[in-house]
Amino acid sequence: MIPSSPVSGNQSPPGAGKSATARRVLLVAQEHLAVSLASRIRKVAPDCTLDCVGGYLDALGKIATGGAADLVIGTLAGAAGALEATAASLRRVAPRARLVLLVSPDQAGQHLHACAGGFDEQLTDNPTSEQLARLLGRPADAGPPAGGDPVMGPGALGDVDLVEQVLNRRSVVEVALRIMTEQSGIGQPGWVRRLEEVPARHANVPVASGTDACGLLHAAEPVTAEQLGPWGAWLERWLVLEQRVGQLWHMAMHDELTGVWNRRYFDRFLATILDRALRQRFCVTVMLFDIDDFKGYNDRFGHAAGDEILRQVARLMVSVVRDHDVVARIGGDEFGVVFWDAHGPRRPDSHHPDDVIQAAQRFQRAICDRRFRKLVEAPATL
Repeated sequence: MIPSSPVSGNQSPPGAGKSATARRVLLVAQEHLAVSLASRIRKVAPDCTLDCVGGYLDALGKIATGGAADLVIGTLAGAAGALEATAASLRRVAPRARLVLLVSPDQAGQHLHACAGGFDEQLTDNPTSEQLARLLGRPADAGPPAGGDPVMGPGALGDVDLVEQVLNRRSVVEVALRIMTEQSGIGQPGWVRRLEEVPARHANVPVASGTDACGLLHAAEPVTAEQLGPWGAWLERWLVLEQRVGQLWHMAMHDELTGVWNRRYFDRFLATILDRALRQRFCVTVMLFDIDDFKGYNDRFGHAAGDEILRQVARLMVSVVRDHDVVARIGGDEFGVVFWDAHGPRRPDSHHPDDVIQAAQRFQRAICDRRFRKLVEAPATL
């Protein structure tokens, strides 16, 4: 744990005298860390207003457009090399806010520089519940002490964080390692894919997801494999859950016959991307098409031939669009494609409308040039 950073001289910290209770909190962190911190902040102060942004520029914009804050908690990564300027900018838009900098253990030596740069306080990027409670002006959560039962402890204190990862289809491993550190007292446990990647003088245990080996959980001596064993079994359960939820999601959102997205995903994605395009002002084009006289192919050549036509049409369409464009089967022989450009043209001579037309033309040529084997081999039915 990194203690609060001292302030040199007789001057008061920049945040001294500010409101003791943080009602409005702004969290500046990348997604993997923000999920864990936000969940823990809500446990300590469930009635506070909490906003999360990915960087300090977003934080300035959020505050300037009405998102006032009593407490700003942000990582060093977003302000590295510009601590003083970052703190000064935050104070201009939020003069009464307390500014807290989060750093990783290997950055701990920079704490005096951080405070000199205008932040009120520095904490580890894995702050304790007591530290969060102090920042928020709330009583500390009287949960089970660290070092409790290795299987039940994480389930009691960290299951919400892990469930959020699973539901959002993100890896549970990083959050699980943080929970393990908090609850076991094992410093900086690690995760690798292969045995040869385990650092020297580290104990390790293999972890699987169902019948598939996933990786190895490891920690530096004097930690033993026996100590890691229960945690490996605990992590294995979460990995199995992550895998099965992922499989269910894939089944729910993909067309079983062709392998492309289905109508359910198409409708959801289209609503989301149109809303995003409206806010960020980029182009979206939707193309719908079907196969002329498809019923005639089924009647004449059989349903096996019809299925093969659908599969090949889907594969051809995927082959002529970009990886991020969405191809979906939305009906029997009906397909939809969503073209979108969040990052501008790929080349100086590339324009969204032209790209869409060219993709459609490439697809049309590919269909015309395609020799559908089932239509040649299958005997015509009467």
